[in-house]
Amino acid sequence: MKFNFKKISAIGSSLLLAGMSIAAPIAAANYPAPFVVGGSEDISALVYGANAATLDGVLAGKINEDLNSYVTTTTSGTSSTVTGGDSVLIGKSSDHLNLGNTWSVFTGSVGDDDLSLLLADGTYRANDNDEFDYEQKINLGAPTFSFFRDSDYEDLIGASGKTPTLGFRITSNTYIMNYTLDFTTDVEDDSAGATDLADIEGSDLTILGKTYYVSDAKNGTSSSVAGKFTLLDSAQIGTVSEGESVTISGHDVSISYMDNNEVKFIVDGKDVPSSGKLTAGSSYKLDDGSYIGVRDISKLEIQGEIGTASFSIGSGKLEVTSGSEVKLNDDTISGVRGWIHKGTASGGVEKIDKIVLEWRVDGEVFITPESELILPGFGSIKFSMNSIMRNTEEKITIDRDGDTSIELTAPIKDGDVSINLLYSNASGDWIGIGKDATNRLATDGDRTLTFIQKVGSEDYHEEFVVSYNITGEAQSYLMKAKITEDKTAGRNETELLKYANGAWVTVCSEKTALDTCDVGDVTLTINSLMSNSSDKNVSLTGSANTNFYTLFTAGGLKIILPYTKATILASTADYEKGALNVTAGNVTGNNEIEWYLHMEGEDKDDNIGSGTGFSFTLTSTTANKVHVSAVNTTGGGAGSGTGGLTGLELEESNNYYNYVIDDVAPKIIHYTGGDEDYAEVYYPSGDSESYAEVFLAEVGAQITAGSVGSSGGTSFGYLVVSDNEVASVANKNIIVVGGTCINSAAAKVLGVATGTCGAEFTTATGVGAGQFLIQSVEGAYTAGKIALVVAGYEMAETQMATTYLTTQKPDVSAGNKYTGTSSTSATLVTETA
Repeated sequence: MKFNFKKISAIGSSLLLAGMSIAAPIAAANYPAPFVVGGSEDISALVYGANAATLDGVLAGKINEDLNSYVTTTTSGTSSTVTGGDSVLIGKSSDHLNLGNTWSVFTGSVGDDDLSLLLADGTYRANDNDEFDYEQKINLGAPTFSFFRDSDYEDLIGASGKTPTLGFRITSNTYIMNYTLDFTTDVEDDSAGATDLADIEGSDLTILGKTYYVSDAKNGTSSSVAGKFTLLDSAQIGTVSEGESVTISGHDVSISYMDNNEVKFIVDGKDVPSSGKLTAGSSYKLDDGSYIGVRDISKLEIQGEIGTASFSIGSGKLEVTSGSEVKLNDDTISGVRGWIHKGTASGGVEKIDKIVLEWRVDGEVFITPESELILPGFGSIKFSMNSIMRNTEEKITIDRDGDTSIELTAPIKDGDVSINLLYSNASGDWIGIGKDATNRLATDGDRTLTFIQKVGSEDYHEEFVVSYNITGEAQSYLMKAKITEDKTAGRNETELLKYANGAWVTVCSEKTALDTCDVGDVTLTINSLMSNSSDKNVSLTGSANTNFYTLFTAGGLKIILPYTKATILASTADYEKGALNVTAGNVTGNNEIEWYLHMEGEDKDDNIGSGTGFSFTLTSTTANKVHVSAVNTTGGGAGSGTGGLTGLELEESNNYYNYVIDDVAPKIIHYTGGDEDYAEVYYPSGDSESYAEVFLAEVGAQITAGSVGSSGGTSFGYLVVSDNEVASVANKNIIVVGGTCINSAAAKVLGVATGTCGAEFTTATGVGAGQFLIQSVEGAYTAGKIALVVAGYEMAETQMATTYLTTQKPDVSAGNKYTGTSSTSATLVTETA
């Protein structure tokens, strides 16, 4: 088995700055700058304290993944190009090779229309000068495009740890392909019943674009298949006479001895063979690894006769015996088996119908962008894979917001939104929809929604989502209503607002009963209004194709929000997905113990909601508080706590990666290293279909990858290190997570002693109990680069600071310092002398 490692993508970051002594000033920019600018990374490490709590490392990983989501390569998808040889793409423009697909997406056989050189039709000329036309074809096996990790593959590419990979893990004895050389008119040999097929011996035979000299062709005893054919690779052919020297393929060849059936060469000054002699059809290995093979010996037993020898220099001698594994230079090529099929003999004429080669892999092999697979022995054809064709991804996050609520963050038509889904009580049960009792999310499983601004003088609903959806189009809006009483006009009115680009903006104002309000393709009809000293609410009905319980991301991912339902059926219908009953608890996944957050992607034609469903189990307990306890990637429902049943860990991070197996393949990362697990979804936007480009190609062909969108999440890898390791990797911008009490890197950046804790930390930074610090310092480790400290007085505040950084995106230019007490707001501190 020939297994070709193409490249290792990881490059030591220390090489990237070789020779750099001074950097340009850092321009003002909001996070993720300067760590990611214009889709390109400029960060070498995220640093946690080696002696800190586990959560600091988890938070560093969270920032790592968030930054990765901003890294892009290109913004549009184009097909790969192949130069320097024949190739065919396994797949079609109408049927790509999607995750979970096999090579059967390429229907029919591969022929000369696909590989015009390797599989060209031709004419075979026998040794008696008779000619016979032939055709060539390849029938493909069915390896599966999958998401896997394998220690053998990691060793192959030189990975330092667990490395989940998209590609082909092909187990031993898997059928790869059949090659057939089919003579359209059977080759005829006037040797029926003879041991050797004399008309075939001494001829040249073309297989997969390479020419072989048939030095021996055994008839065999079977009427259906011939015996052994011995083929010499005729990459370079030469003829040399006694007393002269010729140069072929860079080798000087002459004859030191010959008779009528044996020859001894001198090649590059050395005897070949070193002992003994060669006969017609035999071969010998040269110093450079190539083989010299004897095609023919011509010398009469006459005194003074000058003999000649015809020879070839190439990969050596192949032996094809019907029903047996092929041999190369007397060594068996495991997994490659040959047959020489006969036609029906007649009138003393033996006939050869076709030659077939079957390839089954011997041992486990891999086809990925880092490794390709070459046909052993014949070495003329390979399977090669390019980077995954995938558009720029959008990121959706499901994470805790405080100790009692869980929050969804997603991009919609008007920008990113964060929506609290559920909140719990002290007993660890879900008790409502939204953030808390006075900041609820208004939802309904129908087209009519009652939004309650106040009840009994207490705040009630904070916001609602309205969505419009037809087969290939969807849009969602995060909205709220403000109800007032116009005493002069003697009527109740409402103002409807939407959240757009980080702020609430008015869509309609001074609307009263039976008025309508348009937002995008949604028309809201105001059915009724109530406004008095204690109660304020409004009833709204959406236009056709709208609802109040789904959210659609800008890229087309459908997310089903929770809505209250008295009676819930254990059904897979969309209407039951998302239903919640916190008192009856009759259906798992829809009750106060756990609730399934369902999502559905598109199909390859971008039909919304037509992809494979997947879900996240949201759990609230007194021990674990609120978290994502499980993931299901196979339709939704009960799942696994490690990224789904097929989730795979990256290195030793406790971060589990998975993909939904369908034409779009949403990527899921389940973070399980902290006290509360959370999850992220990376969903391809635009033309959402994702697929592999695998080529069947000539070995010398060079394949250039087409353009793809950002890979999100793993674009520059996992750069989290401890403070014990930071000195060796701090040659770019870095982020330090955790305070000076437990992180020596934070102490260095802030100019205090390691172990500066409590009151001393407050004195040094101005940050006390309940507060966090985000401070950017230039040149602490590398000139012209910043070190950003993200730390809290306690662990909870460090988590708050992380959330603030990644969601509010402050300006972290050198010299800027922020303090805060919540994950949504902070104060820019102006230092005074």
